[in-house]
Parts: sequence; structure tokens; C-alpha cells
Amino acid sequence: MNEATDETLARYIAKAGPKDGPIIRNITFKVSNLALRWRIFLYFFCGPRKRIAVLNEASGMMAKLLHSLLWDDTLMRIRQMTDPAKQKANNNLSLEHLVRISADNSVNMSDGYAEAQLRCKLAKTYATKNLAHLDLGHVLGDEISIVTRGQTTDAIRAICDFVHKFHFEVLHTDYQLMPIKHHDEEQQFLSRLYQGNQAEKAFEAAALTAALAGDWPALNRADIPRWLREDDELSHLF
Repeated sequence: MNEATDETLARYIAKAGPKDGPIIRNITFKVSNLALRWRIFLYFFCGPRKRIAVLNEASGMMAKLLHSLLWDDTLMRIRQMTDPAKQKANNNLSLEHLVRISADNSVNMSDGYAEAQLRCKLAKTYATKNLAHLDLGHVLGDEISIVTRGQTTDAIRAICDFVHKFHFEVLHTDYQLMPIKHHDEEQQFLSRLYQGNQAEKAFEAAALTAALAGDWPALNRADIPRWLREDDELSHLF
């Protein structure tokens, strides 16, 4: 942990004790990270169509894979955060701990937790049937579970609202979850892809011009470094 993390954990321990302080800190971190990951998904796939076009121009297969990985990962994290705090002999890090900690501080958050669970129901069902387990009925198409991007967004908002309310009512802290300000990591990534796409188009046009002028080998010249094209380290896997 870095110094900022240590300081944050120390504040939680001071307010909730050595047992519950780390639990609160980790739940808060996980939920903040969940919101951040979903923001990245929304930037790439729910903004102007030109953004998606940049990804598809670079690689349609990779764009589809990135779409699926980000969404599936988000749904699984929603499921984890809304799991019971205890299942048989297993203890889980989940929002239910905050209900217990709230009750220990004479604050009732049961209704807020029930509302969050309700708003997460479709996302949880999809994750359970299609991701955590390969439910045979769903695999064969006899049963279908559907969750939309809007429903996924609402589930994340429900989780964030619940955690924010916990901080406000139990810890008396107006805690802002991620994302709390503008970040440009996604923009930088897409900018590089866009510039690369444009450079590739320019290279292809120049090669075609050279070929039509008689320099036919120009069509086969590579404009990328050799290390980018080599995949020997993967060959033993397939």
C-alpha cells in the first residue's frame, strides 16, 4: 500500500475499529474501481459512433473482445458486491457488511440495501447464469437472461449510492466515489489508435500510388517494426 492508502485505512480504523476499518476501506475501493471500469466501457462503446469506428478500423475482433471483457467483468463485480457476506463456511467482501456495521452504529440501512439488491437483480441473474456458471438452459437457448447497458449503469449507481449513503450517515463523511474528475487515459488510447489508423491509410495510399507508377514491390513493404509482427512466443500455445 502507498502512503495515501495507509492514511485512508488509518482513518477507517479510527472510526470503525481494526476489524471493520479494513472491510470498509476495501469495499469502498472495489466500488470505486467498479465505477471507473464502467466509465471506460461507456466512453468506448456508448459515445459517438466515430469512437467505435476507430476501434473497429483498428481491429473488429479486438473491439468486440474488449466490449465483452469490460461488460462481463463489470457484471461479475456487481454480483460479487451484492453477494451475502457469509455463504456456508465462506466469508465474502460485500455490501452486506455495511448493513451490519451500520446497525452497530445505530443506523438502519436495511431498506437501502434491499433497494440496491433490487436494482442489481437483472445484472446478477445474467452474471450467474452466463458468466459465473454456464447454465445449460441458457447455453442451449432454452432460457434467456438479458441485461442492458442502461440496467447495468443503474445497478452501478445503486451500489455507489448505497456506499455514499453509508459514508454520510455512519461515518459522517461526504465521500465521493470514482470517477470524481476528468481523466484522459481513454482519450489517449483512442487518440493513438486514431492516429495509427490514419497513418495506415496514408501508407496504403502511398504504396498504391507507387505500385501504379511501376514500383509493385511497394505493396508488400511493411510500415511497422518487426517486433510488432512476430508472435513466436505464442506459437507453442496453439
